[in-house]
Amino acid sequence: MTDIRKRKGAKGVTYQVRYPSKTSKSGYAYKTFLTLKEAREFRESGETKKTGPVRSGGGIVTVTDGIEKWLEVCEKEGRDGRDPVTDFTLKGYKYRAKVVKSYPWKKSWPHVWLGTTTENQDEADRRIPHLVAIPTAVRLLSVEPMVEPVDVAPWLVRPSHDTRAPISWIIVGGESGGGARPMHPDWLRGLRDQVHAAGAKLFVNQIGSNHALWPSVTGKGEDPA
Repeated sequence: MTDIRKRKGAKGVTYQVRYPSKTSKSGYAYKTFLTLKEAREFRESGETKKTGPVRSGGGIVTVTDGIEKWLEVCEKEGRDGRDPVTDFTLKGYKYRAKVVKSYPWKKSWPHVWLGTTTENQDEADRRIPHLVAIPTAVRLLSVEPMVEPVDVAPWLVRPSHDTRAPISWIIVGGESGGGARPMHPDWLRGLRDQVHAAGAKLFVNQIGSNHALWPSVTGKGEDPA
């Protein structure tokens, strides 16, 4: 997913475009502009799509791998569109990480159900490989809010030589709140067909607040059937 972040620094206000990159360790590349217009033009030019979405597992297999990735995001990227954390905050994070990493974690978690969330195809391609690479008992995926068609079929059935377990539960739902974007019925049907073909399970959590494409639904959580 490509976004634009407003930065304030010694050089004044700048605009940073973050976009997916296969060559970057973090999974993203960055380009900074002096004006918002330039940043938007770069985002819409197609240059941000040439590297394509990240499809590898990124090397996150153990708890330690995950902690190191988290620290890297906090230090270099920022969380949820925010600026990177301050040096003081990062120091505290690193202290806590040291304590967590000192625990004798097992290589597999047969008692754990683990999941992640994705709202579009770019985030599915980026997040799901990390999920299926972690040795846990059950994997689940929440496609919510669903704002575009999402293909998860490659991760529902793994090749016979692949020892990573597939995703066995899918939760899907539309967006809630003011200005909610509608979830198209065909997107939901497409996901349903993928899940049924793989023998997995699907739970429709809600249609969402926008019923423009669901005229017979009155409440955001009603069964679409």
